[in-house]
Amino acid sequence: MSGTPHDSPSPPEPALSKSNRRQFLISAAGGAALAGPVAEMAWGATRAANAEPNWDQLRRTLKGKLLRPGDAGYDEVIKIRNLRYAETHPAGVALVSDAQDVATAIAWARDNGVPMVSRSGGHSYAGYSTTPGLVINLKAMTRVIIDRATGNMRITGAATNQDVADAGKPAGRAIPGGQCPGVGVAGFVLGGGLGFYMREHGLGIDSLLATDIVTADGTLRQVTFQELAKKELFWALCGGGGGNFGINTTFIFRTFVVPKRVMTFSLRWDAEDSVRAFLLFQDILRDAPRSLGAIAHFGTVWDQPSGTARTSLRIFGQVVEGKKAVHKLLEPLCGTRPWETLIEEKDFCAAKDWLAGTPGAPNAFTERSRFHAKPLPEAAVGTLVDAFVQAPIDGSGQSVESPFFAWGGSVANVAPHATAFVHRKDVWLQSFNCSWSSKSAMDRLIPWQDKLYNAMGAYSSDRSYQNFTDPELEHPLQAYYGENLPRLIEVKRQFDPNNVFTFPQSIRG
Repeated sequence: MSGTPHDSPSPPEPALSKSNRRQFLISAAGGAALAGPVAEMAWGATRAANAEPNWDQLRRTLKGKLLRPGDAGYDEVIKIRNLRYAETHPAGVALVSDAQDVATAIAWARDNGVPMVSRSGGHSYAGYSTTPGLVINLKAMTRVIIDRATGNMRITGAATNQDVADAGKPAGRAIPGGQCPGVGVAGFVLGGGLGFYMREHGLGIDSLLATDIVTADGTLRQVTFQELAKKELFWALCGGGGGNFGINTTFIFRTFVVPKRVMTFSLRWDAEDSVRAFLLFQDILRDAPRSLGAIAHFGTVWDQPSGTARTSLRIFGQVVEGKKAVHKLLEPLCGTRPWETLIEEKDFCAAKDWLAGTPGAPNAFTERSRFHAKPLPEAAVGTLVDAFVQAPIDGSGQSVESPFFAWGGSVANVAPHATAFVHRKDVWLQSFNCSWSSKSAMDRLIPWQDKLYNAMGAYSSDRSYQNFTDPELEHPLQAYYGENLPRLIEVKRQFDPNNVFTFPQSIRG
């Protein structure tokens, strides 16, 4: 996921001798070197100063396809979710077919001094899945297989949350996946992996058993928690973020057996009742069953009939409890004048689709985030609601929202240092989102977002979720990784000492 419109090529690394190259490729904790020309390209090739990249060489050596500007299909494959960065046009897109192709593309980019990024779902919030250099696109690698004997799920590099859901449905199995169907599992899990099932089953990384990764030296490695010689790399991949240590081509997850039925709920309040409702839900959440997964979503939308902006709070989610228990759990909220109250029993898969909603079209947006280590006081919620009531939106396609993801439960069972994901003991993850369809709207909304983000700093930590990449952070690595950062830097030095995988917020050795 590395790379932005402002990346510049790194100078080629010095070539190793043939004997040293071979020794390096077959060492490093049992990694299996990919055979043949890949190893030669990775370390043996050199490029004359100021020479043009040899794109024909890459085209010839890939089993997949290389697309360059003007080629049929190029305009389609360069599309990304955040249109704020859509003007970046890659010089080439390698549509890789397998791990060997991934290694080929990495080696070629390194030897030709071309900045590279990997892409699975293309949902990087900060545009880090595009570059003016080479995009290594894994879109052809979307296979999902469930081992009927163990229940484990094997997922290739660009499979999406929807691919996983479709494969798991016949077997009645799932992983604690994300809310958005089109998001790639690779980016989702490498940054931690949140969702409606995390309070009961943990984050996505807590179900990860093994992963195959091609590292900077051209080596394909399978790393697992059980293999102590590789434990450092596995630890780093569990929350260390995509694009820092290599390109992951396969993941193996432990799955859980899905319940046949779940209870879903959605309640909404207008601004004047939302402070009380949110504070009450915090009290409910403190003693709620772990199977409760929920989002408390503040937002302001343009109401076309009235020609005014409308601010509301929606609390929605699911819980694996009986009807009577759920109605009792939510009874206090139902007495706070919600203008919508939906409490329904659904099939698990139907509930999953309902929680995801209907994905909108790609748009231009920005997102920031903060973790809250304790429940919010009334003053904090009041500050938030006042900001949304005053949000500078009109009827021209803007939106502002701030979802709170309910933390706790099984997430907190894992120590902050047991994986690279340090945000284990928090109560809420809050994000601050705005989207627009014109530059004038962007110029109004971003200052509003920053003002609210700064105001909420009085009630929260300065830590941020690494999957909600935020280019405005002053100290992003500290915000994402906290006290785990020094250990991540050491892993980076071990597996990518020359910072082959680099982008503006990458970990550097």
